[in-house]
Amino acid sequence: MKRIFLLVIISSLFISCSVGDDTIQSDYTLLKIQDFDVPTAFKVDSVSVFKVRYKRESDCQLYNGLYFNSQGGNRTKIAVKVIHLEENVCYDDSSIYEVPLNFRPSKSGVYILDFWTGEGANGEDQFSNTEIIVP
Repeated sequence: MKRIFLLVIISSLFISCSVGDDTIQSDYTLLKIQDFDVPTAFKVDSVSVFKVRYKRESDCQLYNGLYFNSQGGNRTKIAVKVIHLEENVCYDDSSIYEVPLNFRPSKSGVYILDFWTGEGANGEDQFSNTEIIVP
């Protein structure tokens, strides 16, 4: 009798466990930068904080930092990186979010930051750039 009881318990454990894949599917995407504020002063080896604003398309997009693509020593392209969850139900989100961008120049000179503002009519990337002079 004990063996039958033990066999029923073990069988029910295997039947109740799901072997299916319950993970949420996701992928990474870039969002355009709506606007940004530039600090007024810069110094070598000192952090200056930009305020970067962006808009999510839906609540299925979760902020995952800023994307940087360095173009040589003094030019950098910047966009907002998000994780897009492949949920069944996503709701529109027209809120503007603000995140910090910590900028720490390593040497004196001119730095150019290109903030990605989306794609043009022909699919080419559009940027709003700012030139920073570090004395």
